[in-house]
Amino acid sequence: MAKIELDIIVVGAGIAGLAAAVSLSRAGHNVTVLEKSKFKLEAGFMIAIGPTGVNVLSSLGEDRESCIESRISSLTNTFLIGFDFARGRPSPTNFVATYDGQTLECGHHVDVRSQSKNSNGAMTFYRPDLHSELLRLCMLQSSEYKSPKLLLGSEVATVDINNATAILTNGSSISGDLIIGADGERSLVKAAFKEPDTLRQAPYRIFRAIVSTETLVEDERQRHMLSLTTSKFAIFQKGTRILSWFEGRDGFLQDLEAGYNISLDEDQGPETDPVKVKQKMLHIFSDYHPSILAALQFVVLFLRFPQLNAILTNSNRKAERVSDWPVYYSTPLSHLHKGRAVLIGDAAHSMLPTTGQGGTQSLEDICALAIFLHSDSLKGKRERQVEERLALFEELRKERMAIVQAGSGIMFGDEERLEKTKWGQVLKRAGIRDGEGHLRFLYQYDIFEESRKGLEEGMRAKARLIPEFKAPSLWSSKPSKFWSSFAPLLAVAAPKCSPPERPPRNAIAQNRFYDSHWKLRSGESWLIDEFPFPNLLNMNDSDLQSMHDSHSLFVDLLTIKAPTLEYGKGTKGIVTSAGGSYFPVLIISILMLRRSGSTLPIEVFLTSPSEYEALCDSALPSLNAKCIVLSDLLIDTPHTFTIKTYQLKIFAMLFSSFEELLFLDADNFPIYPPEDLFLSEPFTTHHLVLWPDYWTSTASPYFSTITGLDPVIIRTRPTIEAGQILVSKKHHTKTLLLAAYYNVYSEHFYRMISQGGPGEGDKDTFAPAAMVLNSTFYTVEFPPMNLGIRAAGGSAVIQYDPSNARPFFIHASWGMKLNALKKIETVRKWGSEEKSREMFGMDVERAVWGYMVQVACNSWEFADWGGGNKSLTGVCEQSRKCFSDIFGVEWEDEGVGEEREEGFYGGEGLT
Repeated sequence: MAKIELDIIVVGAGIAGLAAAVSLSRAGHNVTVLEKSKFKLEAGFMIAIGPTGVNVLSSLGEDRESCIESRISSLTNTFLIGFDFARGRPSPTNFVATYDGQTLECGHHVDVRSQSKNSNGAMTFYRPDLHSELLRLCMLQSSEYKSPKLLLGSEVATVDINNATAILTNGSSISGDLIIGADGERSLVKAAFKEPDTLRQAPYRIFRAIVSTETLVEDERQRHMLSLTTSKFAIFQKGTRILSWFEGRDGFLQDLEAGYNISLDEDQGPETDPVKVKQKMLHIFSDYHPSILAALQFVVLFLRFPQLNAILTNSNRKAERVSDWPVYYSTPLSHLHKGRAVLIGDAAHSMLPTTGQGGTQSLEDICALAIFLHSDSLKGKRERQVEERLALFEELRKERMAIVQAGSGIMFGDEERLEKTKWGQVLKRAGIRDGEGHLRFLYQYDIFEESRKGLEEGMRAKARLIPEFKAPSLWSSKPSKFWSSFAPLLAVAAPKCSPPERPPRNAIAQNRFYDSHWKLRSGESWLIDEFPFPNLLNMNDSDLQSMHDSHSLFVDLLTIKAPTLEYGKGTKGIVTSAGGSYFPVLIISILMLRRSGSTLPIEVFLTSPSEYEALCDSALPSLNAKCIVLSDLLIDTPHTFTIKTYQLKIFAMLFSSFEELLFLDADNFPIYPPEDLFLSEPFTTHHLVLWPDYWTSTASPYFSTITGLDPVIIRTRPTIEAGQILVSKKHHTKTLLLAAYYNVYSEHFYRMISQGGPGEGDKDTFAPAAMVLNSTFYTVEFPPMNLGIRAAGGSAVIQYDPSNARPFFIHASWGMKLNALKKIETVRKWGSEEKSREMFGMDVERAVWGYMVQVACNSWEFADWGGGNKSLTGVCEQSRKCFSDIFGVEWEDEGVGEEREEGFYGGEGLT
């Protein structure tokens, strides 16, 4: 299969944007860079690049053939071939040193090279020099590799992240396979993610100045200061004020950055008057050591973005300029990619400047992205490959970014003193307790190795998607530790009042739920009413307050410390429940799942050992499925809960061994492999996908009183059809635990949520749980549709692919229930063969009936097939007759599944 060459759009031609453009073009892709400016002026201060970033830059000049140990490892040596450090003119930063700003007494003095995995030190570049070298590489033409296309003066107005399209202010647009947001902390690409704004103003500002070294060496006091700062990232601290001093441009320039606290409530903005800026700086740092004050006296004044190039190349200038800069940072983003867009650099992780990590983390982003997206490793469907690799990129970078951002405002050596702050707590949980540990975390990280490992693991996971089951089962050998910690929470927060009284039947009849005011019309837009549904329950104020208090207690307990769910990291699979007469139905659904080509493993949950059948040991393993008895796990705790039918679903999800799972009702099956759903939007961004039912909410206003949810929000949402639920336990642990609470105390909450409405049960506990916890989830926008005519008693429910309008699931929850004994059929119930082939690419009703006959007539024995075992019920004969009556042929003459051979389990495999 030919390798994939992507059309990539990079928004922003700063350091991150140019580096990404060059690296990805030399990774085999067609890259276009959109930049609103025309580079008439290029100015700036220093940018520190830590050892990990230097390793990335160092690799850019290596011979590509020098490190081809494996297909993946060779990918890392193609990024920016030809990067010239002589042109970049960095200065070495071999030490990190902290000093007392008043006495110049040294606190910490750490050799950066000893903290680096590859013994490289850090470097400091003058930003225009680094940018110019990257721009040179961007413009460089070679027959050996591609070069990016740079479009200057191209200002982006909006971005369509789902279609990777940038619309320019001149009305034109450009589309590709991927769009990269490298457009800074106020990124337009990030804005297109439509998530809460994470950009914050820091409660301090920075005086920034560039001074020529030539100017300072003429003064004896400054020669002493240079001895303290040469080849160092030097920090002079006094109280809450910090002066950072480092050199760049081969040592010819000195960068002085003096930070001071402000009150955001009282702040009037940065000073803009040149004379007042300098006076303010000298006043704020007046108690600093005289040598430092003397250095600050050398700076003259300028506003933001001065024309520094002319100044710095003029050897006659004896002093430079200073500005008063506000500081902004972003809290960790929920997502680094969405749709066909990804964020890098300040767009992804704008951070505080104390540790000087902004530039380094941008280069780590680019290194990881180039490895994950190298054209030599991309095979198969283009859009799916992009989404899969961006998900791997996010998985690799997101956690590290959160930790780096948390520590970006903490000076090396202050970690223990500040460990009780929210940022210090993040470092503590990451094992960072002191300055040296902080430096090791930043500097010993090997982005090449971690990216290779992430790609290799991702490719292996894709090949198998999930490890095969191994005996003994994760659950069969011992009780759940999770349950021993969760059961006490359920018990202590139990409602202390009687359940609300059920609404009388005449009240329900007078508020017809099937009336068009309440019903969602199949295949059409939802009919939504904003006013609350009438209250049909009776509850006194005391009981209402009691339920509110119990609910609040449980939510608080989850917030303080939610029990840890047990699952295999990175695993994916199908979870379902069965038992009794649902076993034959389940087998048919599994056969349809396998017919789609899916290889996902399946866990079948049973409530008790009495439901365990011989087919759990015979038939199910051949279908990559296994039975799990829930009651075996609910032991070793003094708290006893009886799990009823509707409650089994949530407990199956909690106790499943999969990190990411698709729950399917026993009579529900997909037409296409559900593997696709795990790897694409909206699941990769929301981690919980729910499908709508036919009706809007009938919740009692009491439910809003108890939970604090806005009744209008509840009312303007559809109810949920829970025959299929896609969820990540890692991301939605608390959501599932709160849903379990609603289900355990079902007599209280089912009545609150539905008031006897259609399908009252577990189905509407998941969305409210997520809303109470303010957790992101996604409700499929396409309403369900009947398959066949419901009034005729044979209809099933079609649910759609979340990302497009193709029918994806068939939930046979009405009519025959995939069981010929439930209702004897003589005609088609799911529409004509022509319509079925148009919708599904096959005659799905005929395929299902073929499996029904096979399962009814093969050697698999069931304890209960709708009233007894096979021989007693005559289900084989009845199924054959129904098939013949419906399709006009005897089943023996039927080649079931002939339209799709791949993934199909033929009759000979069902003996």
